[in-house]
Amino acid sequence: MRASKLLVAVLALVLLGLVPATSPASASRPAQPSAAPGASRLAAADQVSPRRVTKLTAKIVKRKGGKLFITGIVRPKKGPVLIQRATSCNRKKGTCDFKKFRKSKITEKGRYSTRVYAPRSGSWAWRAKKNKTPSEVWLTCVKLPGKKCKVP
Repeated sequence: MRASKLLVAVLALVLLGLVPATSPASASRPAQPSAAPGASRLAAADQVSPRRVTKLTAKIVKRKGGKLFITGIVRPKKGPVLIQRATSCNRKKGTCDFKKFRKSKITEKGRYSTRVYAPRSGSWAWRAKKNKTPSEVWLTCVKLPGKKCKVP
């Protein structure tokens, strides 16, 4: 009688999903993930390394008084961020050569901000870089309403 009450209680817990329904033999070996049809498994060499990956964001903002700043967030929150300006760009390839403009310190929250400028004619391309990770490229220019900034 007591065994049947225990069996009913265990079955109720299994049906509710509170206890996994595994036998003692299968509980000792680790479960292998099932792959969906068409999905490929990652090889050991393709897995992410334990080193921290640098994450870097950037954008150009216009603050009071019309001054332009490149601001963003960097993770991990350590070391300076290099602000770069494009020296020459190839419009056909869509690539630019960048040189150092200034280093920017990082706050305790991982934020950085540096003043950047716009030329009176033409445009300049800007980006931030931490180690080997560059941010997206932003253009600054002085333009008339309805016009677009040309790639330098």
